[in-house]
Amino acid sequence: KVIRKGKFKLDPSKDPAQIDLMPAIGKYKDKTLPGIYRLDGDSLTTCFPEPGADRPAKFDASAGTMHSLVKYSRLK
Repeated sequence: KVIRKGKFKLDPSKDPAQIDLMPAIGKYKDKTLPGIYRLDGDSLTTCFPEPGADRPAKFDASAGTMHSLVKYSRLK
């Protein structure tokens, strides 16, 4: 079952590095989510706002930010 599908665009020249996520399915379909990301070895950390909000300036998802902070780790 496919639970996520879409495209993304990276800009590693920014600090923090930027990612634009364009979901093709789900409630954010056809919206652009302007986020930030950090790649550290086998870990990827992303931070995205709700659609329509500004790109996060830092990796923060504390109460009131409306940000989603996720850390992914590569399986070995």
